[in-house]
Amino acid sequence: MKDNFDVHKWNKNRYLSNIQESNKPSEEKEYEVEYWKYTEDGYDNEYITVKAKSEEEALAKAEDETRLGKKFKIYKR
Repeated sequence: MKDNFDVHKWNKNRYLSNIQESNKPSEEKEYEVEYWKYTEDGYDNEYITVKAKSEEEALAKAEDETRLGKKFKIYKR
């Protein structure tokens, strides 16, 4: 079995399949995320629209794209 196994061919097939998986069209949806932002008067609620594959990814993107925000939650799917 070891004599017939081609590591180069195996790695090439594995690499090509990973590329094909990453090139699949992503089914991103648009999410509107509500969060609280600190202002001079205290906290005000704000909204941001992000495109993501899941709610968890949408919350993470919203948190990355905002500043001084907290309590992120999905407002509209």
